[in-house]
Amino acid sequence: MVDTASGKGRDLATVRLVSVWAETLLYGVYTTLFFHSMYTMVQGFKGRTMSAKIFIWSAALMYFIATAHVSLAFYRALMRYVWLAGTSAAQTYVSMACTWEHRASSSLNVIMAWIFDCLLTYRCYIIWSKRWYIVVVPIALFFARLAIDIAFLAWWTTSDPTKESPFKLSSQLSLPVTVVQNVLTTGLICFRLIRQHRISRASGIQPSRSRLSLFHVVRIMVESAAIYTALLCITIILQSVNSRGQWIFFAIKPPTIGIVFTLISIRLNILTTRAREPRTTLFTLSPWINNIPSEPGMDQSATVELKSLPAKA
Repeated sequence: MVDTASGKGRDLATVRLVSVWAETLLYGVYTTLFFHSMYTMVQGFKGRTMSAKIFIWSAALMYFIATAHVSLAFYRALMRYVWLAGTSAAQTYVSMACTWEHRASSSLNVIMAWIFDCLLTYRCYIIWSKRWYIVVVPIALFFARLAIDIAFLAWWTTSDPTKESPFKLSSQLSLPVTVVQNVLTTGLICFRLIRQHRISRASGIQPSRSRLSLFHVVRIMVESAAIYTALLCITIILQSVNSRGQWIFFAIKPPTIGIVFTLISIRLNILTTRAREPRTTLFTLSPWINNIPSEPGMDQSATVELKSLPAKA
């Protein structure tokens, strides 16, 4: 007779091992991108605006969280395959939610996502000239998701995860709410940029292909956001069918968020560098679009600096 419980334990242990491998791989990519982006962002740190400094310190905090998360993953792998190897506790260890390392790992996972969502909403707030009514819905969605995550973490780490509970059912709303918030916030940012692009064209500013266009910025935002959104959507699908594969995507979420965050900064810096030509329009962009072309009356913290415009004939 097949030991069903033992078989399930082995399957979960295999999934956990694969998740450690995948997270370590992405963490290596994230580390490379992080130090590259930090080298760019810390240049002229004292002269940067407050919003730019917030993103720089947040980038460092997110890397610390991702490092702690992957370290805990290694610790749990050592517990399962080295220190508890050959004991009866080895099969049940991976599914234990009451251990301190499991609680810490789950908490770091959601905190990483909270920081990213807060920064995205803050970026939208800055780009829209600090108009609170623009970000009311994203903020409401964030606090709804925050309440769900806190309630679920409190239940998950103090109760039996195998039993049905309102908290367990409500946790399935967290990822869909996150998707809606991210799509909405990214859409608001892109709408603002496209709108300004059209205003610039109407005013006679026609950047050449070699110069930085706001459409380049929009493309970077959409492509980077698509990575995180795709991960969330895949996780939702696996969660809905109760697949163990969902734990792999939960595990790789922290480094994926870090990759998305740093990719935006690096790609914008590359475009900005290419756009720095004599007597051309220069778009001075701080980390993650610190300055954006503005309409009349926009706040200076969201303003693009136009320098060395071509002289009229």
